[in-house]
Amino acid sequence: MTTARFGIFGRAALCVLLASAVACTQESPEKLLASAQKYFQAGDYKAAKIQLKNVLQQDSASQEARFLLGRTFLVQGDGVGAELELRKALQANYPKDAVVPELARALLLQGKHKAVLTEFAETTLGNEGANADLKTSIGVAHAAQGDLALAQTAVDAALALEPGNEAALLMQARLMSARGDIDGALKATDQLLDLAPKNAAAFNFKGELLLYAKRDVDGALAAFEKAVEVDANFVPAYSG
Repeated sequence: MTTARFGIFGRAALCVLLASAVACTQESPEKLLASAQKYFQAGDYKAAKIQLKNVLQQDSASQEARFLLGRTFLVQGDGVGAELELRKALQANYPKDAVVPELARALLLQGKHKAVLTEFAETTLGNEGANADLKTSIGVAHAAQGDLALAQTAVDAALALEPGNEAALLMQARLMSARGDIDGALKATDQLLDLAPKNAAAFNFKGELLLYAKRDVDGALAAFEKAVEVDANFVPAYSG
């Protein structure tokens, strides 16, 4: 009887010790979030995602974690996951200036061009940079639906708000290309790269122009390689 009791109590004590050890080693949501932010800034999106999910397991109401998880899905090319998390962040009253431009990009990534226009064509944000980003996405949506005039109007509005907006400058070059001005598009892209030498999307677009419009295979390859060099996670450049 004594031995049996000792065995039961011994196992109970061991369980308590193990639970205490786990509790002591478990990081707080604040530390996990800070770790996730560092991983995100370093471009280690897989590790960032793991940490953010750990944050949300402990604190499902963390607006910052929802928002950053949405951004992580977005940069990884998962528009569905990004939209889900960004909408949750928006519902939790995370600042619209931060969420809406990212949400519009998530919708574009899924090909939901009409949804971008339906939800955000009349939206005005408080921050000029955020507003310029949103106007650019609206321009992309119009262009995807074949309305280059409205696309140009939106991009012009974006550049009026923020002349150095990289996304708007790149869309400006894309619109030049769509109108058949390949040389103008190349020049505009090179000017953008002078301002933003780590813009992988601009290098990728330059590669596309050189490959498909100029038949310059060597130049295109150099541009695609540069895109990968500045951002190893930029998937379209690998396809190029």
